[in-house]
Amino acid sequence: MIAHLPLENTHQFSDFVCQFVSEQNNFSKNNLQQIIAQRKKNLVNRSVLVKVLTEQYSTIESKNEVLANINLLQNENCFSVTTAHQPCLLTGPLYTIYKAISAIKLAEQFKKDFPENDFVPLFYIGSEDHDKAEINHFYLFNKKIEWQNENSGAVGSMPLSGIETVIDELILLLQNEIKKDELMVLLKFCYAAENTMSSAFRLLLHHLLGKFGLVILDANDAKLKQQFIKVMQDDLQHQSAFRLLNEKSWLQNFDNEKLQIT
Repeated sequence: MIAHLPLENTHQFSDFVCQFVSEQNNFSKNNLQQIIAQRKKNLVNRSVLVKVLTEQYSTIESKNEVLANINLLQNENCFSVTTAHQPCLLTGPLYTIYKAISAIKLAEQFKKDFPENDFVPLFYIGSEDHDKAEINHFYLFNKKIEWQNENSGAVGSMPLSGIETVIDELILLLQNEIKKDELMVLLKFCYAAENTMSSAFRLLLHHLLGKFGLVILDANDAKLKQQFIKVMQDDLQHQSAFRLLNEKSWLQNFDNEKLQIT
C-alpha cells in the first residue's frame, strides 16, 4: 500500500514552502499558456546566448542531447526551464541535484502539454557568488569534509589548489563502496588542477545529467553582461525590480515568513 504524507506533516519545511507548493499555488496549464504567450512578446538576443553556450561547451566532450538543446534555443518557439545555484564542492547539497532534475522533468512535461513548443532544461551557475563558506564543504556519512584554501573573491573563478585533500578524504570514506573507483576517476577528471571551481562543477553536472539534455550556463561572461546593461542602469537609478517584486500579489500571502530571494 502506498500512502501519501502531506508535506506539512513532515515538519521539515517552513509554512512558506508548504503553502507555495500546495495545489492553489501550483501552475496550471492555463497559467503556463499565459506565460508562454507573454514570453513570446519579449524579444531576447538568442544568438548571443547560443554563441556563449557554444563557446562554453567547446572544451567539453558534449552529449548529443545537450548540443541539440542548445540549437533549439535559437528558435522563437523554444523556452528554457531554468534553475540556478552557485558552483558547489562536488555536487554540493542534495537539493542542487533536485533542482537540476526538476528542470529536466518539467521541460519533459511541458513538451507533452504544449507539443508545438520546445522546452530546454537550463542550469544557471551563479559563478560570481562570494560566499566561500557556503560552498567549501559537504557532509557525507555524518562527516564534514572541508576544502581548505586561501582563495577569495568570486567562488567560480577560484583555482582548485588543495582540492586533492578533499578527494583523498572522500576515497577513505568510500573505500568499501562498490563503484568508488569509477567515481574517483570522474572526480579527479572534473577537479583537475587546471580547472576552476565553476568549470569543475559544470563538468561534473554535465557528466551526471548531460544525457538528459541539461544545458549548463556559466553566467560570468562579458557578452551576457552587455545584454544586461540597461537593466542594471535602471536598477541603480530607479529600483524598478524592487518595486515590481513588492507588487507581486503572491508575496502578500506570506507576511509572517522571512523571505529569502535565492
